[in-house]
Amino acid sequence: MVHNPNPVPRDDEYLPYPALAPVVFFGIKQTTRPRNWCLKVACSLWLEYVSKLMALLSCAIVCMYKPYEEPSNLLKILEPLTFSFFMVEMLLKMLALGVFGYQGSYLSNNWNKFDVFINTVNAVDYVLAFLGINWQISKSLEPMRLIGRISSMRALMKVLLDMMPMLINVFILYFFIINVFAVVGVQLWAGKLRNRCFLGEDIIGKYNVSMSPFYEPEDSERYPFICSLGKHGMRRCSGVPPSRDNGKLCSVAAPDNASAASHSFRMVGDVSTEECINWHMYYNVCRTGNHNPHRGAVNFDNIGYAWMTIFQVVMLEGWTEIMFYVMDAHSFWSFVILIPVTIMGSFVMMNVCAVVIVNQFTESAQRDTGQRGAGAASIAWLCYMLTSSLRVIYLEEVL
Repeated sequence: MVHNPNPVPRDDEYLPYPALAPVVFFGIKQTTRPRNWCLKVACSLWLEYVSKLMALLSCAIVCMYKPYEEPSNLLKILEPLTFSFFMVEMLLKMLALGVFGYQGSYLSNNWNKFDVFINTVNAVDYVLAFLGINWQISKSLEPMRLIGRISSMRALMKVLLDMMPMLINVFILYFFIINVFAVVGVQLWAGKLRNRCFLGEDIIGKYNVSMSPFYEPEDSERYPFICSLGKHGMRRCSGVPPSRDNGKLCSVAAPDNASAASHSFRMVGDVSTEECINWHMYYNVCRTGNHNPHRGAVNFDNIGYAWMTIFQVVMLEGWTEIMFYVMDAHSFWSFVILIPVTIMGSFVMMNVCAVVIVNQFTESAQRDTGQRGAGAASIAWLCYMLTSSLRVIYLEEVL
């Protein structure tokens, strides 16, 4: 005998909620006392409002949480309170609507499934805390409760999920563009950003001085002195600035006598004037070293680092510095490659993403409201606004 999960009621049977299952849990009717109480509470507006307030309270609790400090007495009260409320709400709705397999059952709603997941993770956190394990992964999920309780946010999430297939295609094209320019960067600039000006002779051993084997400016991680091995680069070792001694520029060469290397003297009339030695003048040989800029993060030595560097360029995060590095080490005309990267990645592809998003929102609005004809105008206006905003960001970055 096959069980019918939604039995049809007799004509003389009264159903307070016709849209819901007449019988759940193999025999609990809508008029049965435990269930009819749960139905009244679950279908009331005040529960919806209280649930939204508790979701906002859980967001506030997450903001108050400090992982490296002992929870305050207020948090010790509010956290179990919100957890208990959401657990009671879940169980009450399960009893009122049925868990699954019924018309309008609790798990037939995807947002209710997400609530079950959050409550389960929260319960696991409490169990682990009892065992001395401070996991607290549910903290990151608590704000998501609010989305399922506000209709406008649910509609927004639906639109975002609907546009994911189109955005995935755009991201694939985006990665293809990054990969093309990354391959070009590996072919042209592999190892170039490790070029440094090294000592041309054994100055350290000859004069017993403490020096770096290659020239390092004060902020060498962000502004390294990258030289060119060939004749097309923009920076040579002859451009290394002179050393300083107590704020004074040093200009004389080291004497042949190593014992007199600490100071040099110049005769001005009958007076001997002490001068400092410009040790930087001996950084006169450009060759490939072992260090790349930004602690090794910016380079084109392999395809992986090239992806990261090109991605940083298209995000307009310090892209001018990277362009100057390449121009110093390789050629002045390297900007012919890097500027199209910023145009394609930062402007063209960003506008393509904006068009996809605006088009999806317009289609959703047309389905919901039945309005026609406003889509093209709204897309053009939003694209214009997005392009103007990106142009302002670009100009601020350059200037």
